[in-house]
Amino acid sequence: IAANVVGITLVGHDSERRVRVSPCEDAGCYSRIINYNLASLDQLRALTEASESCDQFVRVYCCKISGLVPFFSEQWGWWVSRDGFKIQSWGGTPTDSGKCACGERGDCALGLSSCNCDANDNVWRSDEGFLSDKSSLPVKEVRFGDTRDVPVEIAFHSIGKLRCW
Repeated sequence: IAANVVGITLVGHDSERRVRVSPCEDAGCYSRIINYNLASLDQLRALTEASESCDQFVRVYCCKISGLVPFFSEQWGWWVSRDGFKIQSWGGTPTDSGKCACGERGDCALGLSSCNCDANDNVWRSDEGFLSDKSSLPVKEVRFGDTRDVPVEIAFHSIGKLRCW
């Protein structure tokens, strides 16, 4: 009998492919509500509570998006937890850290301290990583702003399947 058998549950949704952030200027003016296939948020809460661990991969692609202010710590972008809480951090960091994974590792573009998308240098960049605070998962919604000046300010996002084991 195998002692280390692990069952994994994957829950898909309508935002797994790259989605363009609609042009708008104000912080969080773009909203994308994530619609999960065949499961309600209550069912997903039960899944995360019954699971040992859960995570969800998130990615934002950006080009000259946030000016001179940090993207997540200054509230230009955030994600919304299953309970409707505004979370100001991105994948690969502690919840509400105001950072992206590169900010946690200390290797963001141009030596920045928070996110690659803060670079504002007309170079395509991305911030990505796993969200793993199962008490907040799954991602219910993403919000972004400062993408009005197309084609010089533009962003795309993708959200991975909820994965629990």
